[in-house]
Amino acid sequence: MRIIKSFLKLLALIFGRKMKTVNKIYSTGDSIHWSKRDIQCIAETAQRMTDIINESLQIAKNTKNSETIASRVRVARQKLNELIDYSNKYQFIKIEKLHEVDANIREFEAEIINERHNDYIIKLQDDKTYYNNQELVKGIVFYATLQVRTPLSVLIHHGEKFSGPPSKAPRYGTEADGYWSYELTTWRELGIPMDELPEVAASDVGTATASEYLPFLIEFRKIVESKESIDKKIIEIKRLGRNNRLFKDFTRKLNDFYKNDFPASFFYNQFTQIPGIGQKSAKSLFEAGIKTFDDLKNADDKIILGIPGIGPVALKKIKKYFDE
Repeated sequence: MRIIKSFLKLLALIFGRKMKTVNKIYSTGDSIHWSKRDIQCIAETAQRMTDIINESLQIAKNTKNSETIASRVRVARQKLNELIDYSNKYQFIKIEKLHEVDANIREFEAEIINERHNDYIIKLQDDKTYYNNQELVKGIVFYATLQVRTPLSVLIHHGEKFSGPPSKAPRYGTEADGYWSYELTTWRELGIPMDELPEVAASDVGTATASEYLPFLIEFRKIVESKESIDKKIIEIKRLGRNNRLFKDFTRKLNDFYKNDFPASFFYNQFTQIPGIGQKSAKSLFEAGIKTFDDLKNADDKIILGIPGIGPVALKKIKKYFDE
């Protein structure tokens, strides 16, 4: 299993007030009173949960044994859930870096699912194998590639089920846009407690929950594939995150992915399909008002040559691209 190499951010606990200044009696809205000793015991319990989470993730990070990884990640998830419940019960406990640690656990969980899933798929590649494993296989499920480049016509089929063999399943987009996977009678046959693992998938914003990221992608593609101008599309995409916290978070992550120039870079990167046109030249074309392939195809040679980074050699390659 590929071990996540990203820096493991440790969980920390902070309290509403420093322990030394806590009054003898601490009162909360539910009228339950705790002494200073009570608060200290509660804090120590929370710290023990934190230590278990950190230790489990460190072990999962440093071992190559897949069973150990799966076991320690399950412990980390269980203890993190307990810690969250604990902090909700005792309001003076606050969890710092909760989202970072949760995301770290999700990455491990996604790798566990993907590895076990891929190991099984290797054995299930044709109709004959499908029919010979009816006790485990109910049908197949379509998984769209969760990226902004994936067409809307493909994204809307994510999670679609088909009860027949692979050869009879409909085809959506290219192989890069999505794939059909086997729907098993029970994942426990593979040793994966699916009821304990979230619905996670790899995407261009990192590991994401499909049920959360897919709605954003669908709205994004509706805008991209509309007949509006590029400028209007950019405005509409920027509005996606204004009233939706998750959409705002996804937009921020995409902006990081596209080097702080999203969503404009999503559109001008299309020009990098042309041999000899790099991202810098593509951005120059875009900023000069050439924002679509039709704009580029119909642009006057003098205008193209007047754009920084575009010389006679690049112009020749552009013309060859459209001729072919």
